[in-house]
Amino acid sequence: MKKSPETYFVTWEEFKSCVKELPSGSSDEGHPIEWIFRGQADSKWDLQSTLERHFIENDRKYHPVFQSKYVNFLCKKRKKINDISQKEFKFFDEKNINPSNIQMQNFMDLTIWLRHNEFPSPILDWTHNWNVAAFFALNNNNKSSDASIYAYAGLRETRSGWAGDSNLNVWSPDHQHSVRHQRQEACYLLCTQHYYTEKQAFPSYMLGLENDVKNHRLIEFVLSRSEKAKVLAELEHSGYSKNWLLPADNEHLAKDLAAELDFDDLTRFE
Repeated sequence: MKKSPETYFVTWEEFKSCVKELPSGSSDEGHPIEWIFRGQADSKWDLQSTLERHFIENDRKYHPVFQSKYVNFLCKKRKKINDISQKEFKFFDEKNINPSNIQMQNFMDLTIWLRHNEFPSPILDWTHNWNVAAFFALNNNNKSSDASIYAYAGLRETRSGWAGDSNLNVWSPDHQHSVRHQRQEACYLLCTQHYYTEKQAFPSYMLGLENDVKNHRLIEFVLSRSEKAKVLAELEHSGYSKNWLLPADNEHLAKDLAAELDFDDLTRFE
């Protein structure tokens, strides 16, 4: 069953009031509070990365994917990735992928591109704009289930070094290189967890958030599907339309590469 630290069933007007009242400034520990948002079409869904869903869609139970195995796979496919993307991604050493290292940005640049080209990625896409999150929660063919808009904010610096600790880091892409990122005010959440002290892995997001509950605040606002037409009309009047937020783009370039992932190798401890 899906777990969420805080859940509120709200109308659209109540949601807008709640968002305006979210705390700002700094936490008690002096950490800047910056809220990000994510819309999901079904309130029964977990927060899941496309890497998690890739396991589930292939009838496999998700086990934490070791970061070193995932990174090594990408490094081995460096030439193929650069060929199909027609970009020159800067690659990285799997031993130096951490938030304090410049190579982390290289890793994020690549995984963001992979995420939007149908390759399973450990990152979860969010936005700095709650209107954008509301659009993605409601602009879909789901007619029976209520939708969810999540609000997330870190309250402390992430922990590190102890087995079982989760690290959650928010990354914002370079909007100069993507019209879509710019219009969606996109950002991404990466969750890692320490296993066996020296091994890092990508856990399920719900587990990672549960293990890090003291260091962040996560709120789920559940909106009734009956308000869909009214909310989308209001959003479109404010400029948040499908044509604006989803400009034409080729998003299938890495789909075939996904078939080369070895589930057992990604989760095998060595």
